[in-house]
Amino acid sequence: MDKPFFIIGKFGKVHGVKGLIKLYSTTDFPEIYLQPGSFYIRKNKIISEINCVSIKQYRKEVFLVGIEDVDIDEAVKFSNVELLLPTEERVQTRGNTIYIEDVIGMSVHDEDDKFRGTVIDAEQGPGNDILHIKGNDNEVFLFPFTRQWVISFNRDKEIIKIKLNEGME
Repeated sequence: MDKPFFIIGKFGKVHGVKGLIKLYSTTDFPEIYLQPGSFYIRKNKIISEINCVSIKQYRKEVFLVGIEDVDIDEAVKFSNVELLLPTEERVQTRGNTIYIEDVIGMSVHDEDDKFRGTVIDAEQGPGNDILHIKGNDNEVFLFPFTRQWVISFNRDKEIIKIKLNEGME
């Protein structure tokens, strides 16, 4: 299976005795993506297909998921497993909205157009997204991906322009 995937959630503990599993959503669009049907999971770097027969919201970003042919004994094995969808199923973004994983590989320049590095990873932090930028000196530094610090990003040219804080030379 050579499809690129994106993560829409991560399974937690089993809920109740019917084999439902808590899913912690990482998507901004749960109403679109979290519907019963075919999904993929990644466990120990192995990707396999599953069929979710029920998905119900439990709390704000927590859903209860029933997986076809999975009872309570099997459900425990899904703890800490990522739930995925093929990248081609993503909703297209517009304007100042971008999927965090799409910034990986983009060049980072400061407000004077000086090259500062390349985004090698990105993560969703508790308050904002964080870019991992590999600089000219091969050192990796973390940078907040927020409107306060990101001046612009150009999808076509794959360039992110950032505002440096004092002392970040």
